[in-house]
Amino acid sequence: MIAEPSRRDLLRGAIAAVATVGLGGALGVHAAGAPPRPSLAGVHRPRGFSLGLFASDPGWDYGPMLAEIAARGATDVMLVPAWYQDDARASRITPEPGRSPADDTVRRALRQARELGLRTALMPIVRLRSEGPGRWRGAIAPAAGVDAWFADYARYVLGMAHLAEEGGAARFVVGSELVSLEAAEGPWRRLIGGARARFGGRLLYSANWDHADALPFADALDEIGVNAYFPLATDDRRPSPAALRDAWRAPRRAFTALKRRHGKPLVVTEVGYPARRGAARAPWQIDPAAPVDVALQADLLDVACEALSDPAVVDGLFVWNWFGYGGPSDGGYSPRGKPAAARVERWLRRMEIGERLA
Repeated sequence: MIAEPSRRDLLRGAIAAVATVGLGGALGVHAAGAPPRPSLAGVHRPRGFSLGLFASDPGWDYGPMLAEIAARGATDVMLVPAWYQDDARASRITPEPGRSPADDTVRRALRQARELGLRTALMPIVRLRSEGPGRWRGAIAPAAGVDAWFADYARYVLGMAHLAEEGGAARFVVGSELVSLEAAEGPWRRLIGGARARFGGRLLYSANWDHADALPFADALDEIGVNAYFPLATDDRRPSPAALRDAWRAPRRAFTALKRRHGKPLVVTEVGYPARRGAARAPWQIDPAAPVDVALQADLLDVACEALSDPAVVDGLFVWNWFGYGGPSDGGYSPRGKPAAARVERWLRRMEIGERLA
């Protein structure tokens, strides 16, 4: 039986995370002793789950969860470490005790995924210690200025790019949902150049669903990344699958147009829904007061995977997010131990058949 993290391990803070990785720690495209990078030639389309490295123990072993992901028909996994800044006005970004994984944990997870036959992507994200309505990484406005913020962000991201290269990752995400900072074209281009000097795989940025066509640095990336948290309903009543399919028509058209405009593959870096009533109306948030509704989550992910299974629309997807206690009483995003897991697996295996026939 695969071991599960306890509620205590998932919810309580524990040992302080290890020190940060400096910029001088990695030079050159291929790190010494790095495993061969998996081939992305041909028609391979990434399809799988994200796995947040969010356990309270910075040394937590994610191997059992990775094995569960592989058993669900995934070919790829997106590993997501998080570092923190105090609030939207701060510039200092550091690992948070009880929330951020140790570097050795990231290395081990990359290795374990590879041993399970999974291609890997690494997406470091920034979170705020003080969050709330309007307070999230998409609204960062550093009081010390953009350059000061990017200096610290580069220290974090380029260190992670080195770990991705060491671990033979196929993809690296240079940023996620940093809406208010996307206009800073110069700092982004310098960061992308630094990432490319340290990482030999494909680079992308994970844009928010309502801001995906506003990146002045998109030409410097290998793929277009989008987080697909489109609202699919106007109220909290449970929509029918037919209504959900109809609601996905506009996002599908937007993705097709975005691919055509940029002439690059488009990967859905996140698509997910909390298992709570109202998830169709606002999939980007968890309302702790809303009743748990695992059947709605299953319908939402079923239709989302159907909408995104067409290679003319997108070139790959990652379902957010396998990490979590899971089970029928869990109202979070994880499909683990819920009906949604089987629905997603069905589509992942259908996509595999389609890829083999292509």
